[in-house]
Amino acid sequence: DDFLFLASNRFHGKEARALYRRRWGIELVFSHFKKRGFDLETTHMSDPDKIEKLFGVLTLAFIISYGWGCEMKRKATLTAPQKRKSIFRLGLDRIAQLLTHREDFDEEIRALLEWFERPKYHSIFVV
Repeated sequence: DDFLFLASNRFHGKEARALYRRRWGIELVFSHFKKRGFDLETTHMSDPDKIEKLFGVLTLAFIISYGWGCEMKRKATLTAPQKRKSIFRLGLDRIAQLLTHREDFDEEIRALLEWFERPKYHSIFVV
């Protein structure tokens, strides 16, 4: 098991742990924005308006990728390498594969489009 040591000059023990636990979800999202999927830092953008719009697009892409990864996991048709991926990465990789090889995945593309119309997850994030 890995350990995580928290140090704080403002909070003690359980309080610091509870606050960090609440923040962990957003840390994972930013991790996926930066290095684990979207490679945000390579844009070198500095205009705040453009960055805000990009974050909106990335957030939608993240939600769709995470949601489709949840759907794949729910169906439990994962290969051994897929089981080792994060739910987000699982969805992102599969959607990228569907978009680049559409002719091979007609049935799954239909399932993805139906999922957009009637998602099974009314709330993806619990913070």
